[in-house]
Amino acid sequence: MNAAAARPAADIIVETSLGRVRDLVALADAVIGPNADTSAGAYYEWLYGGNPEGPAIQASAYQDGRMVAHYAVVPLRWCGPDGARLVGLGVNALTRNEAQGRGLFARLVARADAAAAERGIAATYVMPGPASEPWFSTVLRYRSCGELALFVRPARVRRLGSQLTGRLGAMRPLLPLTELAVRLLASIWRARSGRRETELRDVTVFDDEFDALWTRASAGWTLGVVRDCTFFRWRYSTPTRTYRTMGAWCDGRLAAAVVYRAKETRHLAGGAFGSIVDVLAESTVAGRRAAALLVAEAVARMTADGADVTVCQMRPESAAVRALRRNGVVRVPGRHAGFRPVLVRGLNCGPSASGHLTGADYDMG
Repeated sequence: MNAAAARPAADIIVETSLGRVRDLVALADAVIGPNADTSAGAYYEWLYGGNPEGPAIQASAYQDGRMVAHYAVVPLRWCGPDGARLVGLGVNALTRNEAQGRGLFARLVARADAAAAERGIAATYVMPGPASEPWFSTVLRYRSCGELALFVRPARVRRLGSQLTGRLGAMRPLLPLTELAVRLLASIWRARSGRRETELRDVTVFDDEFDALWTRASAGWTLGVVRDCTFFRWRYSTPTRTYRTMGAWCDGRLAAAVVYRAKETRHLAGGAFGSIVDVLAESTVAGRRAAALLVAEAVARMTADGADVTVCQMRPESAAVRALRRNGVVRVPGRHAGFRPVLVRGLNCGPSASGHLTGADYDMG
């Protein structure tokens, strides 16, 4: 008898309670290592229990009294041609090494999706990494709804270059000149149009102005997570990250908003990152100008705070991409660590559908 056959079958528990947070933290630390989000019990209390759309549906597998795998579906509201509907976001796919290769992950997703459907969540979406993408697309029959691309704008090439060049020592003498060129380009490649007519302010309270902004911004969209004031209040109040929000007012109305933060990454140790988390703007000339001005200000603030590069994950078809490009935040082509496919089940949308998605719609924390 081989070792896999000798292992007892895992017990799968599907629930909405938060009674297994300690086990979940231990699992996450074993699978992905300690980090600010999944190592904190408060993170799960916020994401699984504090969501205004309802508790998350959790599927956890136990073997010999220890949690060996986990998956959850978080309810969110999704805009579509027939109005908003409740959908589920698949998050925190975690499996210990010794539990892999037995189809356990697929069974967890199937059980969580079925339980979500019983609670009125008939559609789900995921933005998986390379390890779990084949399971969703081939085994679980999720289909493509486009992708999230990575957009970047470097600020301090010398410090980043010392990390990137590695053993390519011959490139090091070029870094000071490259740094000078990037700084010169950054001073030129920045949105300025409409600055006199636009008032930029920090936002700490999300009120009905955000409801009105969402209504104007999403007119005609057929996909995207609903970004009204209820969403903003919950999504950016996470206990494990610090987000900053700015709004742009034109003629007394909120025309655009941007959310940004300092970002940590394991892909480039020692580099300091700033992240444009979300950009929401009404589909008018004033709204487009306001969005570009907000991105310019956010980039400037994060650079002043020490960011070596600004990054953003966004659907390439989103209208907000214009605000990135007008400030020199350009797309990195290809499939890489910052690329994410958007896969859906039960949603009638495709890669060409109109709408808006960013990294904030899957990287919950």
